[in-house]
Amino acid sequence: MANAPGRNGSNTTSLIYLIVIVLTGFPIGYHIAALSGAMLIVREQFQLSNQWQELLVSSTMFAAAPTCLFTGRLSDALGRKKTMLLSWIFFAIGAIACSAANTKYVLLAGRILLGIGLGISCAAIPPYLTEMTRAHLRGIILNLFPLLMTIGEWLAGAFAAAFSYIENTNTNWRLMLSAGSFPIVFQLFCYPFIPESPRWLASKNKICDPYSTRASVRGDLETNTSLSNINQVADQCQDEQSCSVNRKGNGFIALLKNREGRKALLLGCSLQLIQQLSGVACVLFYSGSIAKMSGVKDNTIAMWFGSLPAMTNFIGTAIGTYLVEKVGRRSTVIWSTAASSAGVFVMGIGFSLIASTSMPAGYDEGLFLNGTFMSLAANDKCALLGCDACSYESICGFCYLPQSQDSAQSGACVSIYRKGETINPNSALYGRCLLSELSNLNVTTKSGFLEPSAAFDYGYCATSYFWIPIAASIAFLFVFALGLSGIPWTVNGEIYPNWARSMGNSASSFVNIFGCLVTTLTFLSLSTAITRQGVYYLYAALTALSTGYLYMVLPETKGIGIDDIEVLLQGPWIYKAKRHRTGRLDFASSKTNYFLCLSYSTVMSCVWVDNEKKICRKEGNMEKKPEEDKWTCRQKLITAATVMMGFPIGYNSTIVSGAMLILQEQFYLNTLWMQLITGVIIAAATVFGLLAGWLNELLGRKRLISACCILFIVGAVLTSTSNGKQALVMGRLVQGMAAGIATTTVPAYTAELAPLHLRGALITLFPLCMSIGQLVSGLSAASLSYLEDGNISWRLMLAIGTLPVVAQLFVLPLIPESKEWLASKNQIRGAAEHYGENNASGETLGRAKIKTTRTSKWALPTCTPKNDSKGGIADLLKLRETRRSLLIGCSVVMFQQLTGVTCVLYVKHCIISVNKHQCLGAAAGTCLIERCGRRNLILWSAAGSTVGLIIMGVGFSLIANSSLPSLYNEDSFVNGRFDNFAEKDPCRAFGCDECSYRPDCGFCFMPTARNVSSSGSCVSLYRSKGYEFIDYAAYGRCSPKFKNATIAGKKEINYLNPKVVFDYGFCSTSYSWVPVAGSLVFLCAFSVGFSGVPWAVNAELYPTWARSMGASAATFVNCVFCWITASTFLSLSTAITRHGLFFLFASFSAAGSILMYLILPETKGISMEDIQALLKQSWIWNPRKLTSSAASITRTKRQDYLPYANEVSVCRL
Repeated sequence: MANAPGRNGSNTTSLIYLIVIVLTGFPIGYHIAALSGAMLIVREQFQLSNQWQELLVSSTMFAAAPTCLFTGRLSDALGRKKTMLLSWIFFAIGAIACSAANTKYVLLAGRILLGIGLGISCAAIPPYLTEMTRAHLRGIILNLFPLLMTIGEWLAGAFAAAFSYIENTNTNWRLMLSAGSFPIVFQLFCYPFIPESPRWLASKNKICDPYSTRASVRGDLETNTSLSNINQVADQCQDEQSCSVNRKGNGFIALLKNREGRKALLLGCSLQLIQQLSGVACVLFYSGSIAKMSGVKDNTIAMWFGSLPAMTNFIGTAIGTYLVEKVGRRSTVIWSTAASSAGVFVMGIGFSLIASTSMPAGYDEGLFLNGTFMSLAANDKCALLGCDACSYESICGFCYLPQSQDSAQSGACVSIYRKGETINPNSALYGRCLLSELSNLNVTTKSGFLEPSAAFDYGYCATSYFWIPIAASIAFLFVFALGLSGIPWTVNGEIYPNWARSMGNSASSFVNIFGCLVTTLTFLSLSTAITRQGVYYLYAALTALSTGYLYMVLPETKGIGIDDIEVLLQGPWIYKAKRHRTGRLDFASSKTNYFLCLSYSTVMSCVWVDNEKKICRKEGNMEKKPEEDKWTCRQKLITAATVMMGFPIGYNSTIVSGAMLILQEQFYLNTLWMQLITGVIIAAATVFGLLAGWLNELLGRKRLISACCILFIVGAVLTSTSNGKQALVMGRLVQGMAAGIATTTVPAYTAELAPLHLRGALITLFPLCMSIGQLVSGLSAASLSYLEDGNISWRLMLAIGTLPVVAQLFVLPLIPESKEWLASKNQIRGAAEHYGENNASGETLGRAKIKTTRTSKWALPTCTPKNDSKGGIADLLKLRETRRSLLIGCSVVMFQQLTGVTCVLYVKHCIISVNKHQCLGAAAGTCLIERCGRRNLILWSAAGSTVGLIIMGVGFSLIANSSLPSLYNEDSFVNGRFDNFAEKDPCRAFGCDECSYRPDCGFCFMPTARNVSSSGSCVSLYRSKGYEFIDYAAYGRCSPKFKNATIAGKKEINYLNPKVVFDYGFCSTSYSWVPVAGSLVFLCAFSVGFSGVPWAVNAELYPTWARSMGASAATFVNCVFCWITASTFLSLSTAITRHGLFFLFASFSAAGSILMYLILPETKGISMEDIQALLKQSWIWNPRKLTSSAASITRTKRQDYLPYANEVSVCRL
């Protein structure tokens, strides 16, 4: 059959459309991670406490989680296009608010707006991508969405580091928070050309859109074969309206009432949950803090290190995008999960070594200068704390003599300098580490500490193991990105029926964001409570459990038509790989590749088509007609333009990791404000991810993608131009809104456009773009940190990530609406235009698409002819298949966040950023998703994430155990002139490990002392003119030498004792490398499957009428858990220690692996209309039933397709 004229150009345009939509992943990833780097500046700029830091970090997910739940209904009502436009608008507004924030409250508001956009995007985009993509490309397209997220996260760290060189700290963090929203501008310009999902149009009896059907990422033959699918969706929608009992209430009920729906929902949500339980959010979002905890002192260096995890995440996601269609979803994600568990475990080991080698508190600062500071030392709460314990206290620092022969006994935990409104974390309140310029003593030393050889560590302990957590984080992010990053999105994009795909993706996105929220929100608090290493051990355990779960329940969907995936879910809950392989022959013969063979001379009836040969039955005899199933340049361009939305998501989500190093000093942020700035984007994404499903159904995919572009731009403007914490929060809130909408819309749109054999890989391109965004954020943060004007550097960091969004805006007009959405809306002409037909033949093709949409095998539950179906959560829960889809989609995204990936991303600057490896892992996951399948990819990704989290927990445990004690009395420095300071210093009782948890304390020690272990002391931070300086102690050796001490990172630090080192937020130990290595392992494993597969799963599992709502629900779940993790990270790290927190994430990840193994089916290679068959199987995945289910699909498809052959042929003749 000859190609229609202009087909190549049409396919090129379709590719542009998908690229523009997937670009939403970039602002999602960027704004999620942007605050990680900016937090180091913002927390000082706004004087943020640990609680405020967690609030800012988690507020985005907090807003995104509920947004996801509403997004499914919104996407079904407005359509995919309008829902995506709404998310872009929220991203733009949130970015503007964050960049223009002048108070922490405005910054929080901006983060919430970003979270709303994030929630809408996460819930709306995967269904759109699923409905616009062929089955063989579905995995890749869906994986592009999380891939762009990783890109955004990477660039967020890079931009944060680059902008940190700007000396004006009131500008640099604003640029960090706004840079990731530029792709939104591009998307907004391209929005008028983006088509609506044809499946949505078919479900609404709208097949008139001029772009949608023509721009689907499908070849000519598949264009014909998809007619029946469209008609099934449209017929299904009309049948719903004429049934005796109408679906009322929340669409989740329809999903839960159907067995396959419950199974799909459980698999999708568990995948997303496992992705977050691996602790990847903590590794990425708290990267700056992890680098500090590991012993990296300089903010700029920490930001450059912070770009490495995001870059790793991008690389892994990119590889995962390739593997998703080559290796398959199941294998890739299982290996990725297992490797992630090892990576996090190594991080725990690294921090354990750092803690174990940290110096004890062996010196009494009250004895310094003949007891001058005796009174201060007597009342110092930081006294007697070792370096590790001192590093947990925000008011304490560890002072020691690094060049002393007995440096181990020279340490003392001392309160940081604080007098009135003047706070300087780089100086102790008294003793050796008190800066001479801050003291009232007549000393000969004009700069530096009172003890020139003293060192003051605030928030960390200087050890030789600092590289372990950094290396582990890089390895973790790489293996995470291979499968666990993108495959959860891929599986969620595939596994739901048409009518529940939006709702299922909405639920799974909610689980993902909620898991991200939980991990990031509790990371710092858990690090204090169970030590840093304990947190990573926890993440490793959870990821290990998740590996087993995924192995048992996750099916392989590679190469399975989206309409045939339901067959997988009809089997038992326990997945059997052998039976799955046996059944693959039948799936290969069906693969949704039936088509109507049309000839000018005679009408030909289609028997079946495989990927290589098209076999047709001619009237009278059989003949073979080999023809390539081409994926044209136009279709590739659409996919690229769509999945690029992941870039601003990833960039804006992680840029704060690098920009925070400047923002903390620029606005003098306390922990609460730092958490608020980081979490507001997650919170907003949660809320708007929930709304994105409803907006998708109401407005369509294309409009929502345009809205996401606008929101990203607005958010970037707000963040980059903010002059206070409040405006910054507002901009981040707008970016979160865009991220929430994009994460819902882009995967759905990609799934609907992608061809069958590439659907998983294309969906995982979205998280791959997120990884790229994260990688770019790290690089930009590191690069811009060289700018001397800190007020400009952070602003550039926040603004640069939005540049791709601006490019997307120009491509949006060329992107068609999803033909599924058009068909669901009964837009005949719109669906017809997808096939390049403007005559009666085209209208017949459009009607056929609507007919297949109506007659979808995903029969709706109870319905009445009097009432109209809304496709809400209640409708999803009424049908067994959609309940299962919703459960799977939400579970996948929930566990994605419960892995702690948000925390790992946020703290990457404290372990040396590994965004590059995460991007590599995400890219690998995109490649593997169609080879290994969604199920295998995410299972292995969960296992690897668990290992990575365990390593991180072990690393933090070693750091805590090896940290220096607080043995040195800073009041004895300079003949006891700091007695009054030392007596009142609450930090003096903490060792280095405990001191690193205290936001007001730093650890001062002398690394050159003979007995280093006795040279440390935890001292309060130096305060001046209402500002707190993390580089100086309030008194003692590490106190500032000159009274005009300036913000750290932009000056030469001069202590009273030049030989001392002041650690703030970390302990310098020889085990610092262990958490780094664990985070590398975790992020590498996570990004391969957990990063992108959840998006693909949520984009594929749901039916057309519920795809937006399901994706919205999944996005909401994702945002909620992301918000929880982000907002509790600092608090939990304090409550259960850092290693305890990562151990907790490891246990969540391990549990998620087991759950996904039990319930997650394989949707690779299955058309979206046939995915429902998978969900009709038992809740426990059993691939042995795949053969019979595939045969059933084959028989059904023959009956569905052949009736339309003669009608269409006559029209064309």
